[in-house]
Amino acid sequence: MITKIARVYVVGIFVIELLLLLASLLVHISVRMGFQKLDEEFGNFLIAAAVLVCFGSAAIAKDRNIRENEFASCPWWVQILVAAFALYGFSMVISHIMHSADAGSSGDRLRASAMPLGFDALSLCILYAALWTNTVQDAELVKRSKISIAALIIGVTMLFFKWNAFFPHPVR
Repeated sequence: MITKIARVYVVGIFVIELLLLLASLLVHISVRMGFQKLDEEFGNFLIAAAVLVCFGSAAIAKDRNIRENEFASCPWWVQILVAAFALYGFSMVISHIMHSADAGSSGDRLRASAMPLGFDALSLCILYAALWTNTVQDAELVKRSKISIAALIIGVTMLFFKWNAFFPHPVR
């Protein structure tokens, strides 16, 4: 029974992560096409959600060596997609850091909208490997799911406090 609950939890995170990837891709394509509205409304949420779910997914990874365990156990087409999204997203993060002087430009929005893509791709790789490649045994999946839930609770609590009470809000 507990194993089924853990598997349903991991499938739930996988579905949420897949939806986050599609939403991030939609926002990034809209920014690339010149429409800033979606990024203004949902950009910060997508970045925070991608990082938060990535922490929860990383807790499911075997021995925390994602490249040798989860990435290598995925089919070649998943590896190509994950590598493409991750390299593109993280290269845009590097570009964002290097060009932080032109804050507010359209290129800044484009680079920021690509940030969640790398996190989403890595999370999907970990979850795909945990669900469909048998890299994680059932008892281990239950243990890792508990750790993942704890990581998500801590992350949600920190985001709640950041956006509501204890951290100062920027003046606009």
